[in-house]
Amino acid sequence: MLKAVTFDVGGTLAEDGLDLGTYQKKFLEYLADLGFEVSREEYQRAMRSALEDLRKTRERLAEVKFEEFYSGVLRALHVPPSPQVIEGVMRIYSENFRMALKPRARDVLSELKKNYELGIISNSMSGLSRDFLAREGLLDYFKVVVISRDVGVRKPSPEIFRRALELLSVEAHEAAHVGNSLEEDVVGAKAAGMCSVLLSSSVIEDAEVEPDLTVPSLDEVPTAISILASPKLLEIKTSLGDRCELCSSRGVGMYKLDPNGEDDVDNFVLLCPRCRTESLKEWQPRPYKRGKYRALYRRAWLKLHMPKRA
Repeated sequence: MLKAVTFDVGGTLAEDGLDLGTYQKKFLEYLADLGFEVSREEYQRAMRSALEDLRKTRERLAEVKFEEFYSGVLRALHVPPSPQVIEGVMRIYSENFRMALKPRARDVLSELKKNYELGIISNSMSGLSRDFLAREGLLDYFKVVVISRDVGVRKPSPEIFRRALELLSVEAHEAAHVGNSLEEDVVGAKAAGMCSVLLSSSVIEDAEVEPDLTVPSLDEVPTAISILASPKLLEIKTSLGDRCELCSSRGVGMYKLDPNGEDDVDNFVLLCPRCRTESLKEWQPRPYKRGKYRALYRRAWLKLHMPKRA
């Protein structure tokens, strides 16, 4: 029985990204205002070196704080990294780092909050994900917010997931993690013993570790969680296999053919994100299956679309 659900932030609950061009320009202008003339080439050289060091650190799944990273960059530019200067750099960075809440994210959290403890597990050396949640008025939804900069490790290290589980006071098998990265969210959650839901519109090609369920949109997450919370539905999923029933790809969600029908194996279908997305379009392709299984999949496909065709 699931008791808790944790979420990634960037790419899962929110779309995010840094405006690199504007940020670089504002960063150099800020240093010039402080009396330090730094060329674009000098800045880029210092950043390349710092990013290479960051890459090596993150290969060990360790995290570096924003203040530590930019202290190194500033020292390479012969700028004293005082707390005041670092604060100014952080301000410029946050002004050029855009985050926007995904459609229906608030509704999804409200629905899940009724039955589960919620938490955040986010990779961030700046902590802007926490600031974003506060700005959007979402912090009250979450019992715990675990940020990589605060614990010194980052996903997919199972340690950051275990830290969240400890704070949530639940066992690993009692929690599911929702994220958009196969390498970070799914691998890390499964290593910690949790269930996982991958939010992705892509088909999984080759992966050593696969999510329990894959959905193409955030609004399908509550249904996925309800499946993972039900022993009966999990048994049905196991009996159906682990491949899309239309194209045989991996990374699937489970969908009810007749919403008002019984919870039995004949009333469910497994679809990958691509086929699920196609099923929601007005134009409805026929199944890819051929041979003796074609009639079976065709009937399932027609049932899936019956409400739209009526």
